[in-house]
Amino acid sequence: MQSQTYNGYDKFLVGFTVFMTFWNFFTGFKFAFGGILWLATGGKINLVFIYTFVLVAAGLLMLNPRSFSSSNVRFAIPYAASYLIVYFINYARLSNFDNNLIIAIINGCIFILLRDDLKARCFDIFVRSLAVILLLSSIEYIIYFITGWGIRLFHFVERDAPTGVQVFDQFLLNLISITGDTYRFQCLCEEPGVVGTLCGFLIFVLRPLRRYRFQYAVILTTGLLTFSMAYYVLLSIHILTSGIKIRTILLILILSAITYVVFQDFFDKLILERIVTHRVDNRVTETFSLRFTQSLYGGDLFFGKGEIGVMDQGSGGNAGMMVWIWKYGIFGLAMVFSVYAYYYFQKVRRYRSDPFLSLLFFAIFWGSFYQREYISNLDYIIVYFNAPILLGHITSTSESTGCKASSRPPQLPCA
Repeated sequence: MQSQTYNGYDKFLVGFTVFMTFWNFFTGFKFAFGGILWLATGGKINLVFIYTFVLVAAGLLMLNPRSFSSSNVRFAIPYAASYLIVYFINYARLSNFDNNLIIAIINGCIFILLRDDLKARCFDIFVRSLAVILLLSSIEYIIYFITGWGIRLFHFVERDAPTGVQVFDQFLLNLISITGDTYRFQCLCEEPGVVGTLCGFLIFVLRPLRRYRFQYAVILTTGLLTFSMAYYVLLSIHILTSGIKIRTILLILILSAITYVVFQDFFDKLILERIVTHRVDNRVTETFSLRFTQSLYGGDLFFGKGEIGVMDQGSGGNAGMMVWIWKYGIFGLAMVFSVYAYYYFQKVRRYRSDPFLSLLFFAIFWGSFYQREYISNLDYIIVYFNAPILLGHITSTSESTGCKASSRPPQLPCA
């Protein structure tokens, strides 16, 4: 992607980072019972890989410190400090050891410390690989939907979820639910919304970069198959704000119409019905929403309440901003948000990123936090921490202004 030369340490670190991103993005490779690498019972294999990631990164830092940038220490320290403070404030109120916060610190710090050209290289490999996987996965999904035929690897793959045990058939590149009356496209992720939200983020970053035209088209199209409310909202914002040509808008509308005709029952149930019945937010129950509002106005959520009452069957929540604030508090959210914003706008300033596109991506990323709070996941990290870098390499005659964009790869500094 860049003209910089990479030594063996750089290449290994980039490859391992991308591998870890896919490992955490594709649930199919780390299921609790059944599936590929079924030995991951209880998440043990996942933790082994995570701690291996730390050791590898630490070793490479000593062997090849050039892979990391000293100028990024000023971002990594506040990042780690914010999560550690949040963790220790809520330690007594958490029902068990919170792996998520610790993993957030590890993943985020390692990635932030990387040289910016290596960050962009990670993004480049991840996006190009993801587009190919999603394309092949969507083809298998459509064939299965029409004919009922597919390459089934495992039967009755189970996953423990807050709403109960979910059961899937695992195909070559798809997980097909056999417990519900709909089986949406989710590739090998734990749910369709995981694919839909990431696709929604990526179309904002990829659209102005001509070298990713193929990846942009694949990701935009496969996102439609997830029937994720988040994706359709993000796509609508994207169409309204990105200055897309009329012919491109018509093509998107045609693809959407075809998707609706073929998958009408799915679309009616998963999108239209939620809009008509005002059940757009299905991450928390009405009971939890009421409790959250009462606690918020009562001043009980400044430091959060830990996991008390979050996982209660029928009256709790499983994801979203409300759950995050309930567990870690308004103070915790303010700290984490400040660190993310500090990094983002410092990089915007350094790379002179397109002001409108940068602010737009920042807004939709944090707007999505309302439903999906997984900002510390590696797939989110690799997109968010690269966005201001990549958007800084759009020429003044870019597609964001309706003109021709540069197709030349950006020349990134090593800072």
